[in-house]
Amino acid sequence: MAIQKSKSIKEIEKLVAEALFPSLQIKSVRVSFLSTALPPGVNSQVGYCNVPMMRDGATIGQVSFSREKPFNVSEQNFLDQLSSTIALAIDRLAKLE
Repeated sequence: MAIQKSKSIKEIEKLVAEALFPSLQIKSVRVSFLSTALPPGVNSQVGYCNVPMMRDGATIGQVSFSREKPFNVSEQNFLDQLSSTIALAIDRLAKLE
């Protein structure tokens, strides 16, 4: 996944969704910052998972993943780990500005 070379948050969202679709059937990925973030968690009725986006031990926002079926615990754990990689890519973008 080439998110470290992305030039925008929208591009990061698109690349992550495309990379995860074959294995997890992810339909959309959205990055939100603290002022617009929803509470972390999973909606068990639909495939919706919010995971915190951490940087240097602090929550800077969240990444929301959606698909048509619910996420299991191992998928949630994987998405939680992936959010750290997304946070690093966003941090790199901020340093380029």
